[in-house]
Amino acid sequence: MHDTIAKGFREELDFWDSELSLTGDYAEGIRNRLDPERMHLNFPTEILPYIEALKERFRETPRVIDVGSGPLSMLAMGCRQGLYHLTNVDPSAGEYMKLLAKHGHEPPWPLAEAFGEDLKDRFAPESFHLVWSHNALDHCQNPGLVLDNFSTVLKPEGLAIIQARESEGSAMEWNGLHQHDLKLSEAGELLHRTSSGDAEFKSLLNRSRWEIVKSHTESRGGRNYFRVVIRKASCPVP
Repeated sequence: MHDTIAKGFREELDFWDSELSLTGDYAEGIRNRLDPERMHLNFPTEILPYIEALKERFRETPRVIDVGSGPLSMLAMGCRQGLYHLTNVDPSAGEYMKLLAKHGHEPPWPLAEAFGEDLKDRFAPESFHLVWSHNALDHCQNPGLVLDNFSTVLKPEGLAIIQARESEGSAMEWNGLHQHDLKLSEAGELLHRTSSGDAEFKSLLNRSRWEIVKSHTESRGGRNYFRVVIRKASCPVP
């Protein structure tokens, strides 16, 4: 593994070690994710209309995968309420389980260890109805490959919801895992550039595989955050 990437994973573990101690900068948010009585405070309600649409479309309880979930998926509450089945994956899952135990926390939901680039090798094709990715796609080593894997593990007409801080790589001076910038074009297209690539943003979506359902960018605390909802084509072109 490249030294910069390895350093990034160590920094990520150090961050969660501090936060799971409940003495870090985001202690209240961590408590919200740990306590079933408070999970609603951190739950992304924007996912609910899509869950309902998928349930109606497929006539079954949707299966959701949270890719890059960290130790505490924000989707746990919906699973506890029976709205969907949930699979959480993260390349540092084993280390996160150790940190949770170290700080005396029970994992709200099981964690599986996998890189986004390896999803198609870990899960059967068309296993899920929805992929959720929160502040994770820009941490991957190959976001384009990860999106291809999203398509492989999703059912035809399944959805992927991707949200992140805009241009996080350059904002963090290309440090550690922050080797990619993502943002949306004015037309809602998901754009991408890397620390070592061309300075210009280029489209990241393979439009033979994906249809843009909805996209949104908003400013919070001086930074832009985006969300894009994309649908897998019913008959993707190979």
